Amino acid sequence: MNRIVIGILVFSLLYIPQGVFAETDAERKSRLEAELQQVERQILTQQRLVEDKQLERQTLERDMTIIESEIEKARLGIQARAVSIEQLSDQIGEKEVVLEILSEKSVRQQESLADLVRKSALIDDYSLVEVMLSKQSFS
Repeated sequence: MNRIVIGILVFSLLYIPQGVFAETDAERKSRLEAELQQVERQILTQQRLVEDKQLERQTLERDMTIIESEIEKARLGIQARAVSIEQLSDQIGEKEVVLEILSEKSVRQQESLADLVRKSALIDDYSLVEVMLSKQSFS
């Protein structure tokens, strides 16, 4: 838009006959200074707009970076929990194996104890004389 205004001004100054404007050098100088000030104000306005947009862009980029960082932090937290769950699962599996081994050992001990109780009951059924008279070894 500023270029269009400047282009029109340049065009009008170059192609309008000098006799149409009967302005003095002082008037021309004053008019040109006023136009220059107006154009400089427009340039400053545009510069402020550009700076504002750059600040908005920086703010948006910063916000996007913060959001992306929070998403990554949450993703890493989920990954850490998954690893912890996997470790706990492994520990549970190991404990289940130990429980199975102990359970089997307990069953064997119960069977052995039951066998000893049965043998003890059998021995109690025989008297010492019966055992001595039998041909089995006393030990």
